[in-house]
Amino acid sequence: MIELIQLNGTDEELLNVTLSEIIECLPIGVDPFWTILEIEGMGCKQKVNVPIMESIIKNTPNGLHLSLNTIIEIVNNLNDVHNLLLIGDENISKLTRYNSLEETYSNCAFCLNLFDSSYWEVATSNNEFAENLVQRLV
Repeated sequence: MIELIQLNGTDEELLNVTLSEIIECLPIGVDPFWTILEIEGMGCKQKVNVPIMESIIKNTPNGLHLSLNTIIEIVNNLNDVHNLLLIGDENISKLTRYNSLEETYSNCAFCLNLFDSSYWEVATSNNEFAENLVQRLV
């Protein structure tokens, strides 16, 4: 069964839930493969051309497979992340672009979706991850 959890944070003005905080909710011993399907952001603390990076990710047929540490580093280097769609699964063949979010959510064990810097929508089939998210971040 897929759990769908919305994370708004505790600040009414700004979203204060980070990708790192969400990742910290993964159960011990769970180490899925990860793919970025979408990223939109502004400003970079290091010399990275953000529009080119966004274009590469958007135009890669199955997204960009990266280590979790690399993904966190990319996100942390952006001054502002507007949108992010990150999927994870222990079966790398499931990490592909699907026709809809619903199909993505039902096929990948972990789907982390940031909407317009406003809230996170997390879909997961991992009950322990869902429980950790609710206990720590909701």
